[in-house]
Amino acid sequence: MTTDPEPDSYHRVINLFIDLPFGLADSLMLQSAPMHILYISIILLLLFLSATFSSAEIAFFSLSPTDVEGLSNDSRKSARTVQKLLNEPNKKDAPKQLLATILLSNNFVNIALVIISSVYIDIFIGDKNAIKNKAEQIKWDLTPYEIIHSSDDKEAAMTGAELARDNKIKIMIKGNLHTDILMRTYLKKEYGLI
Repeated sequence: MTTDPEPDSYHRVINLFIDLPFGLADSLMLQSAPMHILYISIILLLLFLSATFSSAEIAFFSLSPTDVEGLSNDSRKSARTVQKLLNEPNKKDAPKQLLATILLSNNFVNIALVIISSVYIDIFIGDKNAIKNKAEQIKWDLTPYEIIHSSDDKEAAMTGAELARDNKIKIMIKGNLHTDILMRTYLKKEYGLI
């Protein structure tokens, strides 16, 4: 007994101005439900890790010098750990090293997220020439993909919101689009996305 494949709209994804479109979609075929579940689970894990690294950056670097000094009187292990991370091997270099570690880790996770998510990409929104040029640079054939031209970030976000509203896409991958523009657009009541 054969089952019909999922409708095409199930696989429709949008990629807004992705900076490095990796060509995994050509080499990986996800036909079975367990593979979809595996990939979506990995994507969710990577999103969680990215949020964790971003939260750590905010938590550590929003502490004032007075807050850090106050931790010296705190006997909890977590307070000692925060002080150690911000003060060792020396007070001058430790914050720089911690920030570099957090940012590199977050970038690694975000790159992995883009690579794994690219399995689901079949629509690109952005400057059509820039997308084609980037694809040529990495020798990626874009013929099976739809490219919707937009001249700027705001137009790309509006196009993506319209596609999501009209249920033409199920998942969105934000690439090189400013988050504030994306969120401002998607939170508008006219798109009904929230």
